[in-house]
Amino acid sequence: MIKPTLLYGSLEIVSRETLEPLFTLNVGELRNPSQLEKLRVVFADNNKHFIVLASFKEIVNPAYSPLKDGEIKDL
Repeated sequence: MIKPTLLYGSLEIVSRETLEPLFTLNVGELRNPSQLEKLRVVFADNNKHFIVLASFKEIVNPAYSPLKDGEIKDL
């Protein structure tokens, strides 16, 4: 089954001393937010001198159609 939306995630690494963003790691498409959160926790626990922020973007799936193939022809 095709989902109506796609979830993309990224991690931003920020210096704890200067609060300047150092880089962003685009993780890509996720099944659920907990996947990225687990990765964020591992990075944050092992790098105490950085702040690790997770961000999510949900977009409409271009392959999703609420109509069945047969219903599209009847329109």
